[in-house]
Amino acid sequence: MDIIPIIVLISLVMSILAFIGITIINSYNNYQKCIVRISEAENNIDVLLDKLEEQLSRTIPVIKEIDSKFEDEKAIINLTKIKNKKLTNFALDKELNECRFALQELIDSSAVLLDNEQLIDIKYDITDAVNDLTAAKKYYNDYVVSYNKLIKCFPSNVVGKLWHYKLKDFYSNEKQEMFEILKKNQ
Repeated sequence: MDIIPIIVLISLVMSILAFIGITIINSYNNYQKCIVRISEAENNIDVLLDKLEEQLSRTIPVIKEIDSKFEDEKAIINLTKIKNKKLTNFALDKELNECRFALQELIDSSAVLLDNEQLIDIKYDITDAVNDLTAAKKYYNDYVVSYNKLIKCFPSNVVGKLWHYKLKDFYSNEKQEMFEILKKNQ
């Protein structure tokens, strides 16, 4: 029996195993990179949601001080209830946005509130918090797209199944729709 075909066969098998190993390691590292970035974004979003909630809460005493009739407004009642709820970041973001729009509508509908210097300052702080939060959600969504692509695309989906990785949710429907379009095109 000739030794050269055996050496070639062993070399071929070793090359295939090395390629598979490198592919698995590369896919695993890509998952880990996305997981770290998503976790980082989630922590930032936690902080920014707390900041937004704090800024929105600052409006309540100012509004009540101006006129106690506003105490019964839905926006103020809802904002007060949010503090007592245990919500996910997705639900908290949605609730805070609803309260923000309702408070803005309340302020815009009253000339007394609209001209108040304290409320004007708080509105700027709220705008800053919303802008920061929007940037953090974009960062989160970008990495969720990358992570979800890894779960759906071969060969990284094999690694995803081995480690039981699950698809993650987005902060906006726009990113979800974009991901669905990308998924259909592959």
